[in-house]
Amino acid sequence: MSWPEMFRIIGQQSGRQMTDDDIATLSYEEKSTMLHNDPVLAARHFDHRHKAFFRIEILLRGSPHAHCLIWMADGPDMSTTMKAEIETYFGSKITAQLPPVVDSQVH
Repeated sequence: MSWPEMFRIIGQQSGRQMTDDDIATLSYEEKSTMLHNDPVLAARHFDHRHKAFFRIEILLRGSPHAHCLIWMADGPDMSTTMKAEIETYFGSKITAQLPPVVDSQVH
């Protein structure tokens, strides 16, 4: 987990001055706790600096997949929009496909 500037700011919010070395020695659990305790600051950090965040992972069989957070300027307000409208919006944005079946062992 990177983003040292974000952890520095979160630390400052709780009165803790953190150097790059301090941040580098934080465990994954400590960083997760910091994010969990200040989700608004974390969301604002990504909103102002990144319009997308993703991580590509390779599954055991070699299949890549992505974990993504994407901020959409025209996205629906999740608290007031009807479920069908939300499904239509995301249905028009998200696609997936399997490659053609060449070898039955692949699928």
